[in-house]
Amino acid sequence: MKIKLLSILMAIALALAFTSCDEKKSRSHDDSSKSEKVDKEDVEDEVEYEVKEIHPTGDINKDAEALTQNVIAFYKKINTQEDALNIQKEFTEIQKEFQEFYKKKGQDKDFNTAYFKMMQDPKYAKDIKEGQQKIMKFVSETLKSVDNK
Repeated sequence: MKIKLLSILMAIALALAFTSCDEKKSRSHDDSSKSEKVDKEDVEDEVEYEVKEIHPTGDINKDAEALTQNVIAFYKKINTQEDALNIQKEFTEIQKEFQEFYKKKGQDKDFNTAYFKMMQDPKYAKDIKEGQQKIMKFVSETLKSVDNK
């Protein structure tokens, strides 16, 4: 069970690492983002997120925002390692549905760009970062528990 948990958490952490790398790469190519600083005062009050059943609509920007909001809702549902295991499958399936939809339309690069841009939007960036840190904390705890056995 510990190995399975560790494998799943490592897969999530790896996906987050790639997301983080892609965000840094896109920022280095976008000079306008250098001047954008996220001030806590500029970000609107915390939004209540809930996991919704969403499907691609064909509107790249709306879909990117809906997916970003769902990712944050998933992050907020994770409070234990078991939570991470329980939502991992659903989380992966939703992202896969969007990726496959836009890949079939030949717009996967456009969708990924819009999705990563949405994740960097000051409106969502704080919640995304907190969620990624929470996942990494669980990965670290799992690694420590495996090392101690």
